[in-house]
Amino acid sequence: MTLSTMVVENFIQTFFRSPYPMSGGMKNTEVSSGKFIFLLITFFILILIKAFIVYLGYNYMAPRIIYSLSIEKNMSLEQIQSRFHPITFVESVIFVILMNTLFSS
Repeated sequence: MTLSTMVVENFIQTFFRSPYPMSGGMKNTEVSSGKFIFLLITFFILILIKAFIVYLGYNYMAPRIIYSLSIEKNMSLEQIQSRFHPITFVESVIFVILMNTLFSS
């Protein structure tokens, strides 16, 4: 279980807890507001770190991948890089959120 999964599960348990506690062997665990804020900040920091990695990785690797998959084999890497449009940090954040939504279990 990854750290981001644990943060999201703790977030869901905090906000969507049933107002009627279950009886039996279940422990009543209350989450303090300080702990919740810490978890929320940690979750956003993890998203920003992932987005920064995508930002750097895509802008560095995409021209080389496009070059190797290029139909026009007579184009040089410099020509492809001149036509390449790098993504912004905001686009990389959106991409990370999209991939987390699509591929997280």
